[in-house]
Amino acid sequence: MAKDIIQLNTEVFSKRAALTLIDEINKVRELTVDGPIGSAYNETSPKILWVLREAHGNGGSSLISDVNEDLLDRENPEWPKWYSTWGLVIKVSDSILSSLPGMNTAHPSTLKQILKRVAVINLNKFGGGGKLSKHYLKGANLCRQLTGEQIQILQPDIIIYAGTGYDSLRIGLNNFASKDFWPSKDNFPSVQANGRIHISAYHTGQRKIKHKKYCDMVIAHLE
Repeated sequence: MAKDIIQLNTEVFSKRAALTLIDEINKVRELTVDGPIGSAYNETSPKILWVLREAHGNGGSSLISDVNEDLLDRENPEWPKWYSTWGLVIKVSDSILSSLPGMNTAHPSTLKQILKRVAVINLNKFGGGGKLSKHYLKGANLCRQLTGEQIQILQPDIIIYAGTGYDSLRIGLNNFASKDFWPSKDNFPSVQANGRIHISAYHTGQRKIKHKKYCDMVIAHLE
C-alpha cells in the first residue's frame, strides 16, 4: 500500500531528528513537527497550506499534536489566546473549502474542525515566542530544505504565506520572477508557480484590517 501524506511528512522529520539550532542564549533547540493537522488532508480538495513564522515554545514538540489535543479536542483551549492566531486560519480555510461567497460569521470555535483538512507549517521549526525570535531567520534557513521537501510531499493547490511571503524569498524557498511579495492593507499579492497559487498575506494574528477584508482579499485570488 502506498504511503499517505501524513506518513511521508513524518518520515521527513525522522530523517532530520538530529537537526538542532543554537539560539541567541546558547540553548540547543530541536525541531517542532508540523504539517497536516488531520488525515482528512489526504482527501481534501483544494489542498491548503498555511506557512507561518515559527513555532511557540522551545522546540522539540509537535504543532500537530498541540493543535489536536488543546485546540480541537478541548471545549475551552488550555491556552486562551489560540484564536488570536488560529481564528483567521479557521475562517479563511472554511470559506475556501465551503465555497462560501464571504466569511462565515460564526465564532472560530464552532468551525475549528476545518483545521483537520488543512496543513500548517512554520519556516522556523525550532520554536520562538510571542514575538519574532532573534534566531528566526537562522532557524528558517536551517529548515529551508526540510520545508521545501514538505511542500513537495503536501502538494498544496494553495499556499497562504501568513506574514512569511517575503521571508520565503529571502531564504530561497521560492524564486519568483517578481520580488514584490509584500502584503498591504489593500492588496495581498499572488503568484502562480509550480502548478499552485502562492498568496502573500498578513500574519493571522494581525490587527491592521478586519477579518472579513483579510478573507475577501485571499478569496479574490481564487475566483
